[in-house]
Amino acid sequence: KKQVVLILLRLLLNQEVFLSPSKSRVKKNSNKFFISIDLEDFTYDTLRNLGRDLRTNYTALESCYKSISDFSSKFLDNSKFTFFTTGTLAREYPELISKISADGNEISSHYNFHDLMYKQSLDEVEENIIIAKESIKNACGITPRGFRAPAFSINPFNANVYKLLAKHFTYDSSYILNDIHDKNYKKIFKEYPDLDLIEFPIVTKKSLRLFNLKSGGTYFRLLPVNYIKSIMNVSLENNFIPQIYLHPYDLLHKKEFMVNLKFFIQSKGIRSGLVSYLRQHQWLSLGNKTTLKKLANISTEYEHLGTYKSYLGI
Repeated sequence: KKQVVLILLRLLLNQEVFLSPSKSRVKKNSNKFFISIDLEDFTYDTLRNLGRDLRTNYTALESCYKSISDFSSKFLDNSKFTFFTTGTLAREYPELISKISADGNEISSHYNFHDLMYKQSLDEVEENIIIAKESIKNACGITPRGFRAPAFSINPFNANVYKLLAKHFTYDSSYILNDIHDKNYKKIFKEYPDLDLIEFPIVTKKSLRLFNLKSGGTYFRLLPVNYIKSIMNVSLENNFIPQIYLHPYDLLHKKEFMVNLKFFIQSKGIRSGLVSYLRQHQWLSLGNKTTLKKLANISTEYEHLGTYKSYLGI
């Protein structure tokens, strides 16, 4: 019985190729990937959500940039990254955005505030897109060509948002692609002739018929490195470029972005505040020490492509 259960688990975990590609579709030497950073300030965003006085965590943000820059120097031959940056951060810390850009990295947009876009009207979305673009340009002198929604928070069936993005950007990386959304993805990005937008979807791997696992963020920190590679290979087998997306806190492990308990209690009360305070560990300490080790391991097997902008030649 034990062996049967193990065999069934293996079969479930290997149900990864939802687009049913033939072997001929898999490109030779296609083991390439992107590393991108969703550049947001966890401390600032948490305080904003709590309705407390806002504070930019300059020290933690600088440590994050130094960490990924040192990693690139050591393991990627100084390859550059795309930083999807919030308009908030561009206004609060323009010196950092300017430095990242001057070092040869790409600055793209991560919306204005780190808000859930599906909760906002189309007019609100466009207003925040425009504000973020202007803020980023003011910070580094370059208008962003790419976009990623905070928490990938675009309704995958809302083609109007993607049409709106096409007005303002050359490419996007907000679409979470799984077996449920496959037909809709093809409809939006292949059947709309007027949609001039290049999409770099986040391709997932189905696990236990329940979870769509991603190769970034919390998933990257908690999953074994070989399983992350198997998620990346789902992308390759379906002719997409694997993407590892990280946040500043993913690159640090001393809880540098932690917000004090008193702010949670003041805003939420003792019980709810304590729960929310402790939940910070989900992002700030669970598996964070493994991030750079896993990246180094993956970089020995996969070639980093640099920025999206340079890959597209724009």
